[in-house]
Amino acid sequence: MNRSFLGTAFAVALGSVLVTSPAFANLQVFPTRVILNDQKKATHLSLRHMGDTPEKYRITAVFYRMSPDGGMQLVKDASEPESAVKLLRFSPREVMLAPRMEQVLRVMFHSPKPVEEGEYRAHLLFEPTKEAPTPDTNSGGKVKTQLTAKLAIAVPVIYRKGKPKISVSLSDLKLTRVGDNKPAFSITVNQEGRRFLFGDLQAHFTPQGGASQLVGLVNGFSSYIPKRSATYVLAIPEGLSLKRGTLRVDCKEAPDEGGQILATTEVSIP
Repeated sequence: MNRSFLGTAFAVALGSVLVTSPAFANLQVFPTRVILNDQKKATHLSLRHMGDTPEKYRITAVFYRMSPDGGMQLVKDASEPESAVKLLRFSPREVMLAPRMEQVLRVMFHSPKPVEEGEYRAHLLFEPTKEAPTPDTNSGGKVKTQLTAKLAIAVPVIYRKGKPKISVSLSDLKLTRVGDNKPAFSITVNQEGRRFLFGDLQAHFTPQGGASQLVGLVNGFSSYIPKRSATYVLAIPEGLSLKRGTLRVDCKEAPDEGGQILATTEVSIP
């Protein structure tokens, strides 16, 4: 089963586009999502540099606005009411890491005045402080310097005040095709309440007279907005035809949140 991993840490190609997996970067950060609350206002992250040469990383708190298609755009003023950028304290703010070296980052939520019940968010952005020079061997024997794009890691940090509720519903489920005519499903995830959504999407197909089979799994799905639309490729088991049956999608809480089914929807496939 092919799985998608979204909504936890993601990589940012500096000066370019978002990349959906931090595996392309030289820095490993664990955990890939941080949740703080009234009982746990401080924690730590472990950093590990996987490159072959020493690297200095700058660490900043930033806010990303999510678009209806799940895209993330950096917001510089971070004035959104759910922003926790100005409420995070962390140390150190810059680290020099040797190859395979580990470093601990301490993170704390601090507000000078009480905050309302709900969830507040920011991302900790780990970015190399400079570009890496690489030799240019196609310059007639002369050595020139080229700048190689580097990736930064953005880790979501959530502060949960009190016990905010969330209500989730699924709509607009369709069986579709993407790319090289690959089967996929498109769906809209709706939510209400003062919590953000973190969980998994599971797609099942039940042929007429047959048993339900898992055909799609999206681990770590996240949404910070009331309505988010998404499309995911299905992984069809050998011998299964997506005809004359029912396609069902479940939205489940993340395992560390209980793993309960939050919403489900289905559509008949002729």
